[in-house]
Amino acid sequence: MEKSFKHNVTLHKDGTYSMGISINYGYMTPDELIALANIAKKYNVTTCMATTAKKISFMDVKEDDVNKIWDEIDETFGERLSYPHGKIVVCPGLEYCKFALAGRDNKKIAKMVEEISLKHNAGKIKVGVTSCPLGCAMPRIKDLGIFGTPYGWSVVIGGNAGAHTTIAQPVADKLSDEELYQLLDKIYQYFEDNRTGKERTVSTIKRLGFEHFKAQVLGE
Repeated sequence: MEKSFKHNVTLHKDGTYSMGISINYGYMTPDELIALANIAKKYNVTTCMATTAKKISFMDVKEDDVNKIWDEIDETFGERLSYPHGKIVVCPGLEYCKFALAGRDNKKIAKMVEEISLKHNAGKIKVGVTSCPLGCAMPRIKDLGIFGTPYGWSVVIGGNAGAHTTIAQPVADKLSDEELYQLLDKIYQYFEDNRTGKERTVSTIKRLGFEHFKAQVLGE
C-alpha cells in the first residue's frame, strides 16, 4: 500500500520519489540554498533540479525518507514555503526588474492565489503572475495568467504549453487587488464545479465553451 505523504510527491519508475520544494516562489538566500543542500546530503539525495516552476526538486528520494525530509524542510524554512494546489510561477518583480509597474506586487498576488487554491478542489491549475505585461512568468500559456498593467491587473484563462499549445483568452482587466481576489475565487469555484476527472482548464473550457465560462464567472 502506498504511504501517505505530508505534501505532494511524484513517483518515479525506479520506486524513488521527487519532491518539489518551493521557497518563496524561487527566491532564496545563499544560506538557504546551503541549508537545502545539507538536507539533501543528509538523506543521500544525489540529484537536485531547478524546475520550470522555480522549485528545487529532490529527484531520487527513498519512500521511507519522504516525510522525514518534509518535516525538516518545514522546520527549516517555515512560512517561506508555499504549497498551493497546482503551481505558481512569478517574475523577478518589483524588487529587481526595471519594467515592473509600481503597485503590481507579484508576490502578494501569488500568496493570494495560493490562499484561494487551498480553498478549492479545482485540480491542477498552473498560474503565472507578472508585474508587467511582458509576461516573464509566461501567463499567456498557463491555465491561469495574471499580469500587471498601468491600469490594474489583467486576467487570462485556458493557456497550455503542452503538446496542444493554446494561448489563454482574456477574461478581465483594470482590476484592483480586491477585485482580482473576488474574480479568482469565482474562477477556482468554476473549475471545482465543472471539471471532470483530472481535466485541465483548457479542456474544460473547450468542452463547455468560453461563453459558458463567462456566463458563470462574469455573469455575461
